[in-house]
Amino acid sequence: MDRTLETGYNMAAETSRAQSASSGSSRTRSRDICNGNVAIMTRFVADNTVGKLARWMSLMGYDVEYDPRGARRLLADPAVAERSALVVGRCPTLARDPASEGRFFHVESPELIEQIRQVASAFPMDFAKTIFTRCQRCNIPLGGLLPLEEVANRLPPLVKEWRSNFHECPRCRQLYWEGTHTERIRSILCDRVGLRI
Repeated sequence: MDRTLETGYNMAAETSRAQSASSGSSRTRSRDICNGNVAIMTRFVADNTVGKLARWMSLMGYDVEYDPRGARRLLADPAVAERSALVVGRCPTLARDPASEGRFFHVESPELIEQIRQVASAFPMDFAKTIFTRCQRCNIPLGGLLPLEEVANRLPPLVKEWRSNFHECPRCRQLYWEGTHTERIRSILCDRVGLRI
């Protein structure tokens, strides 16, 4: 299997040496992500059957949290219901259960590429604008572009030579920049999934 598919997000990143911002107990609310005139504000919780899919959904810009519990336990959790989150997983019996309608999204295929394609079709976004916009640690939107001179002391030497634009997570201070792994991820989403990015 392609290692990028296997491991998910491998964008080059460097943790800030500065003190990490406190995350607190509250979670960042979902932001509008527009695709034409359609605003998508769905929050997702991925269960223990679709961990790799969750990583790819986050890469694509979805507000998704991975939870190691199964879908049935997630649906029974008042905290999940309180967040109005849509549970994502592979459970045909739940998909046929009227009680889970509107609360559970059944992923049909065991194959990751098909799973990504199904989610992208069911919940379309302008992926050219949303890809690589979330922190892979905190699942919150990254901050705006930072110039090299503002982060140079936190970068490996080769990165300073080849990259000039960076993004930072406002919570954990992780730095992100595009490199060979992001090129491979874009290629997979375009060539194998069929997205326009």
